[in-house]
Order: sequence, then structure tokens, then C-alpha cells
Amino acid sequence: MKQQSGIFRRRLPLVVVIALFLITLPGLAAPVAAQGIWRGGIITRVPWLDKYRYIEVDGKRYTFMPDTALHRQERDANGMYHEIPITFRNILIGQQVKISIQGRRIYQLLVVGLPDR
Repeated sequence: MKQQSGIFRRRLPLVVVIALFLITLPGLAAPVAAQGIWRGGIITRVPWLDKYRYIEVDGKRYTFMPDTALHRQERDANGMYHEIPITFRNILIGQQVKISIQGRRIYQLLVVGLPDR
């Protein structure tokens, strides 16, 4: 009996290492989606099109990625917030926005405030 426990004791670390490797293998092989951070700002230049579509927020130029989600946040009478899809023509100078960015690339734009008039 003692001999079996000695074999088990020697092989246990190997079994644990193999199990951990097999558990993490799918995570290593899976592609990672771009993960952005949310920043707030004011539109200082409306979207324009050169080779790519750009926008200026707080004086910094950002590039829209393909299929960027554009929404406007509205609050209903019950105090619930809703996101309404918008187009580039609905984005105006002075609007308060939140943008999901990675570097200078925009993945989502949410208009949260109207320009001051």
C-alpha cells in the first residue's frame, strides 16, 4: 500500500500541470476581441470622411472603426434611459458624448447631452 501512495505522490504534480494546461489551452487559442475603455468628452468637429471616417472629441482626432455603434441616450417619463440609433448626420459640435475607444479608434459612440445654445 505504501508503494502505491509513493507513485501517486510523484505523479500528482504532473497530473495537476497537465490538467491546468488543458484547462487554459482554449483561452490561449481563442481570438481576443478589442476591448476599449469609455471616455467622456465634447464634440469639437463633426464627423468627416477622408480615407477613413474621423471625428474630433476634445480636440483629439479619432478614427471610426467599421460597424461603429452610434446611439443617442434619451430618458423617458419614468426615468428609464434608452439608446436610440443615430447616423453621422445627427452628431453636432458641442454635444456631450461617451466613446468606447482603444487608442485613437472608436468602437461605440453614445451622445449623452445636447449642445448648449
